[in-house]
Amino acid sequence: MTRHKRTARPSELLAAFLRKYRLEAGFKRGRVLHLWPKVAGPVLAGITEPLRFADGTLIVRVQDAVAAHHLTYQRQAFLERYAHHLGEGVVREIRFVTGPVRPTPPPEPPPPAPPP
Repeated sequence: MTRHKRTARPSELLAAFLRKYRLEAGFKRGRVLHLWPKVAGPVLAGITEPLRFADGTLIVRVQDAVAAHHLTYQRQAFLERYAHHLGEGVVREIRFVTGPVRPTPPPEPPPPAPPP
């Protein structure tokens, strides 16, 4: 009787690599920051900038105090969107601080339509 070794999926290999070299926290931090424009939407992404993520708390810079105040009321919706993308409990808190925001690069244009 021959034994067949199960082939690991790429996601399993990546997870094992990140665990082995203790890179999970940095990878998670990068994903949280990278997802902010998708979680916030294009309009809010244009007036905000994700600064850092540590211990479950995401710090987002906002242009002014009025916008920061309004965004605090949307915090739960942002947390739910993060939970949808990353799993429950990864981002547990979002704090908004005021300051200058770097402009968000415009989205890439769609590819041209094929000729008829």
